[in-house]
Amino acid sequence: AVWVYLKNKFFLTNESVIQEVQTSLFTKREQTVNLTNIEDASLRQKGIVQGLFNYGAIRLSTQGD
Repeated sequence: AVWVYLKNKFFLTNESVIQEVQTSLFTKREQTVNLTNIEDASLRQKGIVQGLFNYGAIRLSTQGD
């Protein structure tokens, strides 16, 4: 379970956002969204630990959300 969690990746380039999702040891999927299609972006940090270490959840919304 830890290996699957650590293999999830999120890339931001000057043209798109790419998310690689590892769902099991042998299954991986990739989602790509062009930056021009993103309508809203939000960040959520829950608790003092996420605030101290500066991490949280990013949500990107597109028209087809």
